[in-house]
Amino acid sequence: MRNERAQNIIGFKVRSIRMAKGWTQADLARQCQLRGFDISRTGISQIEGVFRKVSDHEMVLISKALRVPVTELIPKRLPPWTGRETKSGEEVK
Repeated sequence: MRNERAQNIIGFKVRSIRMAKGWTQADLARQCQLRGFDISRTGISQIEGVFRKVSDHEMVLISKALRVPVTELIPKRLPPWTGRETKSGEEVK
C-alpha cells in the first residue's frame, strides 16, 4: 500500500519558484545537473509532487540551481507532524 504522507516539505516552493522564473522542469533539471546533481525531469516532477524525499545536500543544490537562498525553499508554515513511521509505514505515536 502506498504511503500518502508527503515525502518532502520543499516541493511546492520549488514548483512556485521555478514557474515564477518561467522555467520548465527540464530547465531546472539541467541547472541542477550543471551543479553536480544528477536528476531528470521526472525526478524534479517527483520532488515538486512531494513523492520523493530530498536530502539536505540535494536541497542546497536545488537552491543554487534556482539561484535563491536555501531558506527560500522552506515554507513559512510547516505541515503538521503527527509522529514517526516505522519501516512498514505504520505510525509510531
